Amino acid sequence: MMRSCFNYMMKVFTAFAVIVWGLLSPSSSNSQTPTAAPIFTSSIGMQGRNIPLPEGEWKQVATSTTLRAGSNGRNASVALLRTSRGRVTGLITIGTSIEVSGSMAGWTAEPECQRTDIHAAQIFSDFQRDRSCWALNHVGMTRGQNAGEFINSYYDAAAAAGGFPPTMLRVTSRKSDEFHFVTVRYYFTPDPVRFPPSNESWRSNSWHRDRLDASRSTYVSLLRAWAATAHAGVVSGFKGGRVSGLPEP
Repeated sequence: MMRSCFNYMMKVFTAFAVIVWGLLSPSSSNSQTPTAAPIFTSSIGMQGRNIPLPEGEWKQVATSTTLRAGSNGRNASVALLRTSRGRVTGLITIGTSIEVSGSMAGWTAEPECQRTDIHAAQIFSDFQRDRSCWALNHVGMTRGQNAGEFINSYYDAAAAAGGFPPTMLRVTSRKSDEFHFVTVRYYFTPDPVRFPPSNESWRSNSWHRDRLDASRSTYVSLLRAWAATAHAGVVSGFKGGRVSGLPEP
């Protein structure tokens, strides 16, 4: 009788030990294994829209979902980073509508496309229910003091690869209809050997359109032609059309 009771207690103890070990073991189904950040090449799909990407591997480093003012839907954002040999060579931020609730009458104009003091801008359509444009500008890459979680996420990711250069060249592509929009911003890092980093203010910057030397002027001309190609791809993918990867400027 005593032996039977002892054997029974040992079985209970063993079963309990197995359960506890299973809960604590790293291989338990309750443990969470970190997932690698997605990497995209050629294109990325968002909410039924396809966005073309320049050459290389683009790592997703930030995402965000926000409510639009007036409670008429949500917007989604994603940031992609490209690095090579320990330095940042490109950044892409994409914003698009997720859903629409209530009546919609289109979207406001993209401010960058309205500027007349930047390298280039082209507006194809500027109606509230049909907007299409692209713009090329140089931008300072200092992190703002009031940057939100989305911006801080991609700045932190860039810091791990040496950080952003003081100035980058940015192509903005915007397409919208009555209900949806997509805004893509492609940031490029010019070759630091050919073009030493410029950390002056925007107006005094070596990349300002009134201060370009011959080499920078040639690069801007190439990027202007590239911007037109990239925007055509964004427009093609706006309704879910197939897009091809973009060449490097």
